[in-house]
Amino acid sequence: MSSATQRQRLDGKVAIITGATGGIGEATAKLFLELGAKTMLVGRSRDKLDATRGRLEAYGDVRGSLSDATNEAGMAAAVAATLDQFGGLDILIANAGTEGVAKPLEALAVEEFEEVMRTNVTGVWLAMKHCVAPLKARGGGSIVALSSIAGCIGFPGLALAGAVVATAPWWIPVPRRMLGAHAAVHEPAAVDVDGLPGDVAARR
Repeated sequence: MSSATQRQRLDGKVAIITGATGGIGEATAKLFLELGAKTMLVGRSRDKLDATRGRLEAYGDVRGSLSDATNEAGMAAAVAATLDQFGGLDILIANAGTEGVAKPLEALAVEEFEEVMRTNVTGVWLAMKHCVAPLKARGGGSIVALSSIAGCIGFPGLALAGAVVATAPWWIPVPRRMLGAHAAVHEPAAVDVDGLPGDVAARR
């Protein structure tokens, strides 16, 4: 392990990661476990959640909670399970997201727009909403919301995804001020996983 990585140890910290069964989510969980954090994986597919946890168990203390990011009761239950099993919370990685359908802007239906909004905006808000109290209880912490370079650079056919993820940088400062904690938006470029090109494939 490099000296830089050694300085970033997360021993004694607890993290919750939404969208944990996709490429970015699983890679983040693996790194956190290697750095010493106890980690709760949140995903909407039981099979994928169990498989991901199975691949990660060798790296540290990892658990799983079944929930869709857009389900408030499920997100609340995931946070409650984290507190019950690990005793607190220090880090939220709000990674769950969807690219929606690839269509020209004028061809999108309202229902298609609202589906992406619910996952990529409402889902992130729900995660933050239910993590604020336990983060405050530990004196602060870190919140990272995964966005996309599509929010900065327009791509043909991905106008919907780009417009939605572009909202994250505007409202992530709110928990920073509320908690006196680190809060950031990460906007990855191309991450080729799950058989699809780009970061849209990694956040499934």
